Amino acid sequence: SHRQHQSDPKDYEAFQIGLRYLLIHAVALFFGASEKALQGWTGVAGLTLISLGIILFSGSLFVVSVLRKTSLRFITPIGGSILILGWIFILAAAMIS
Repeated sequence: SHRQHQSDPKDYEAFQIGLRYLLIHAVALFFGASEKALQGWTGVAGLTLISLGIILFSGSLFVVSVLRKTSLRFITPIGGSILILGWIFILAAAMIS
């Protein structure tokens, strides 16, 4: 037997946001990894930061929404900030080349 529980619409929305950002950034990483302009250290740093940021951002949303570990909610804005920093590095790499 399994336990039924009330699911919170906010948890569902957080999960959907995590999935959306994961999908968008996975596609960006896929195409960015083969882009010549991103082969330098700045581009590699940007792609690495985006990878770390998406793990922290989406991962924390998944953990909070599925496992209801609200104590980990503070990780989400840290992951988002790292994502922004990664995009800044990618923009700089594109401008350099």
